[in-house]
Amino acid sequence: MGCHHGPVGEFRVLFTTSDYDRTVAWFTDVMGLTVLRSFEDGGRGTILLAADGQIEVFAHDAPGHPPAIGGVALAWQVDDADAEHRRLSQAGACLL
Repeated sequence: MGCHHGPVGEFRVLFTTSDYDRTVAWFTDVMGLTVLRSFEDGGRGTILLAADGQIEVFAHDAPGHPPAIGGVALAWQVDDADAEHRRLSQAGACLL
């Protein structure tokens, strides 16, 4: 039996940031995500592959960008949560 995804065809998490380059670097260098594409037409943005979903990072000053979102949380499934917590803490993440 196949996996039924329901009426939502795609799920993305969108971030707007005043530190675009540092945010993209965090997701690529620290979290190890792959850039699907980046663009500068109509504002700066990068789309990153995140497992079966995508994360989009937009420069805060991009025209027509979505409103800033507060209280965003992400979850990743990893083999060793303690080791990943240490790695992310050493990289400067503020983990709760």
